[in-house]
Amino acid sequence: MSWDLMKKVLVLLVLLASSTLLFRQLARKNSDFVALVEIYKTGNLISQKEIRLFLRNQNYNDLSFLELNPSKVARSLLLHPLIAEAKVRALLLPYKTYKIHIEEAKPWAIIGDQIYSRDAEVLVSGYSDSEKYYSEGIAKLYKDHRSHKSQLLTQIINNKPLTGEEIKIIKEIFDVINPNIQLLAPRDKIIKIIVNRDSELYFYSNFYELRLGNLDNKLLGRAKRFNSAVPQIIHMGREKNVAYIDLSLSTREIILGKH
Repeated sequence: MSWDLMKKVLVLLVLLASSTLLFRQLARKNSDFVALVEIYKTGNLISQKEIRLFLRNQNYNDLSFLELNPSKVARSLLLHPLIAEAKVRALLLPYKTYKIHIEEAKPWAIIGDQIYSRDAEVLVSGYSDSEKYYSEGIAKLYKDHRSHKSQLLTQIINNKPLTGEEIKIIKEIFDVINPNIQLLAPRDKIIKIIVNRDSELYFYSNFYELRLGNLDNKLLGRAKRFNSAVPQIIHMGREKNVAYIDLSLSTREIILGKH
């Protein structure tokens, strides 16, 4: 046998042995899937412990790399209400691992017992979701809200049923009003929203009451008047202690007043 032929045979044997070893690694059952997981995430809503507990309850033990692909793990993570995005990679080298990158959901408001996202969609259906998803993060959102310590959730009190479209309108108004409230008073923000039985909308910050009028398709236009009036409100507030801002008029006037 020539030397060149021997080298080719050796290379072939090495490739065959490597392929066999690789297949065995892929086919070997994972006795403890969670032990193979590395988690990278944004935000502080969900702890690493909570994510691992959630994954442990998916019953992924005794599955091999061939049986458990990353997309399946990612889809299961997206079932958790507080997880907005999940990307999973399975790596064999330098050691077997599933690298998981998570982007947390962004809670915005609570209406009744439902928590809504910044997209004005239902994020959490109720407190029972904390048990359903083994979630300390969900439980803490409700606990902080009930103890008035929540820095994330705006309370919306509705004295009439709200449609999904009305909730989206309220969110649009919130996005216009809230940044300007912070200009009026540093660290201030909208903490409560009320819709009364007559469909009139009120926003409350720590220092101001905003009267926005009827919850209708003209509301956004009325709210935008607030932007141009901020410098005047700052000036008058310092001198006259403005407590409420009335944007409900059908004309372009804004009423500033004291309680």
